[in-house]
Amino acid sequence: MVDCLARRLLRPVQAITDALIDPSVYLDRRSVRAARRGFFELSPFPKVAFVVGNRAIVEAVENESLVHVVGMSGPFTQPCQWIQLLHELRRRPEGPPRVVRLTVVHDDGELLAKMEELVSDEAEELGMEFQFHGVVGQLEDLDFSNLRNVLEIKSGEALVVSCTLQLHRLLAADDDAMYSSRSAHLNQMASIAQLQHMAVNSCPSSSGGGSVQYKDDDPYRSPATPLTFVSPPVSTPHFQTPAALASFLSAVRALSPKILVVAEQDADHNGVSFRKRFCEALHHYAAVFDSLDAAAATTSAASRLWSPDERAQVERVVVG
Repeated sequence: MVDCLARRLLRPVQAITDALIDPSVYLDRRSVRAARRGFFELSPFPKVAFVVGNRAIVEAVENESLVHVVGMSGPFTQPCQWIQLLHELRRRPEGPPRVVRLTVVHDDGELLAKMEELVSDEAEELGMEFQFHGVVGQLEDLDFSNLRNVLEIKSGEALVVSCTLQLHRLLAADDDAMYSSRSAHLNQMASIAQLQHMAVNSCPSSSGGGSVQYKDDDPYRSPATPLTFVSPPVSTPHFQTPAALASFLSAVRALSPKILVVAEQDADHNGVSFRKRFCEALHHYAAVFDSLDAAAATTSAASRLWSPDERAQVERVVVG
């Protein structure tokens, strides 16, 4: 939480951010993998999402012989979810699908290779025809205008899409764009105010013929300094679906999937007000940390496996 606040406060000055916050902790692949694995082993939330999601997928592809599952859960993707899904498809009353294709989007190419090996071996043991396609990248970096080709969607397939704890990343992408736009707008306002101030100072006195006259109570007159410039009031914009999220949902809808399975955190921390963001984030992550405490206290095996350093790593990399 402290790191996040520091990044937020120092964000306007990138050089200071790079100098004061060491990114090595977040970019070390081994640490990230260990933290994600530890969070999945201890927290009950991802497991519940996978179980419920798999059940919904099996029901959606009933009697389908060609099944294509697209996993867009990114760092929350685990091989065990897809292995369990294969077992559930194998137990269908009508028998397993003739072909099961799995496409997974993940930012770690090595993990994708390992996942392909594990799930393919399990499919072979179950006697199921299985194909794997890995897409290296993050959800927000995908070309939504060409999603069918990126995911290698084929006609005649029963398509299902699973997305766990990733849609908020699209809100963050729009937030970044809004932040850049707002910064540019503020800079533009300051420049306009400074130009107006210079123009007023260069005009003749009020006794001159061509002087510019301002009323003392005019709230939009050029101020003594550009920092005190008051811009004319603007109407409050109507709520609109964030552009990145809207593009993603439109692209998925165009693929005509049987079902879109979504599991997302209940955290309203992308509001306009910093105070609201901070309070919502504080309450949300406090609940997450409390759940980890409760899970560690009631699971003796997990308590023995987790050292204080490992827990701190999970909190900083995954949920912090």
